[in-house]
Amino acid sequence: MKGMVLRVNPRWKSIVFLIAIIGILVLYPISRFSGSGNGSSQQNRVPGEDLGDSYLKERTYTQAVPFFDKLLESNPDHVEIRQKRDRSQEILELVNSLSVKGDIALGKKQREKAYDYFRQANELFPANPDNLLLRFQSAYEQDLVNSYLDLLTDVNTRWGLIKDEVRGGKQVTSKTITKRIKELYFLTREIKSQSLRISDIGAPEAVELYKNNKQTINSITDELKFYLMLPNLPSQEFRDIDVYTQNVQKIVQAFGLDSKAVREKYSFAELRRKYIELDILDW
Repeated sequence: MKGMVLRVNPRWKSIVFLIAIIGILVLYPISRFSGSGNGSSQQNRVPGEDLGDSYLKERTYTQAVPFFDKLLESNPDHVEIRQKRDRSQEILELVNSLSVKGDIALGKKQREKAYDYFRQANELFPANPDNLLLRFQSAYEQDLVNSYLDLLTDVNTRWGLIKDEVRGGKQVTSKTITKRIKELYFLTREIKSQSLRISDIGAPEAVELYKNNKQTINSITDELKFYLMLPNLPSQEFRDIDVYTQNVQKIVQAFGLDSKAVREKYSFAELRRKYIELDILDW
């Protein structure tokens, strides 16, 4: 239509531009300098240049830059060597920029954005000794573990306040306590959900973080499982909120608030039988 102007979203312009830059920086050194070639280009080659070209092929730019710097010391006017060196340096600078942006995004909990930055950097420089994707995985999984620990601590604190009130004389079936137990229902569902994600962690730092807090995790989850606030098995699903609340109240009335002493006294099978006798609905 006459007079119509096609407007392009500025964000897409930036994305297209970045993709174009990545393509140029990755492909140019390989296509331009990796072949042996003939003619004047081949005649101007200097001893050792083949090794530098192999660095470009392998995209080991941290080795390429200092290597070409050495060649330039004895061949300061060699145009192609300088181009190879400059291209390698440009890629390293872009990778560093993407890495910084990824770290900033990760710090802001913008995981998808962080992953995208690290992925772009990894595509540019797959031989990077500071493996950005592994670093992202480590940071992400450590964040998962810390989030899980925070949630467990929150639930444990809330449950502790409920127990204090019951010890102080308030009935576990009172409106106030009932409301607070129901609030735990949603939090303990989230604990189960997060525990499934935690089971898949593989980064050494995240695994170590989990191991260092294993005793605390077990202490809290064992008590929650005793009062049927958490399933004993990952495959078990939560019952509705009213059954959940009634189970907690019945167990408190039957066994009290010292779950550790009760668990030491009875086996798991014996406890299950007692739950059945008390008409407590298991998972």
